[in-house]
Amino acid sequence: MLRWGVLGASGVANRRTMPAINETKYGLLHSLFSRSEEKARELAERHGAERYYWNLEGFFNDEEMDAVYIATPVYLYREHVLKAVERGVHVLCEKPMAMNVEQCQTMIST
Repeated sequence: MLRWGVLGASGVANRRTMPAINETKYGLLHSLFSRSEEKARELAERHGAERYYWNLEGFFNDEEMDAVYIATPVYLYREHVLKAVERGVHVLCEKPMAMNVEQCQTMIST
């Protein structure tokens, strides 16, 4: 069972990704992150996430998370992908991958 964390739980992640994770027999919505504690709690209740965070340090320090779906604004992808890689989890990033080719190359080579 792959225990997913969703970083940026609004928009597409709220409408599509978290419901899709909940429908698969191979994944579990373990945690989610939103900048607002209230919104994080509400989304966790709606989608059945085991945990919710409103600070990045707590989210990335969750040792039970196996994979991260990154759905934050594009200008933050590089930073968030590198934090996830540093943490040692699998990464699935929304498109476009980054703001420019250099950021993409950094993300790939890390």
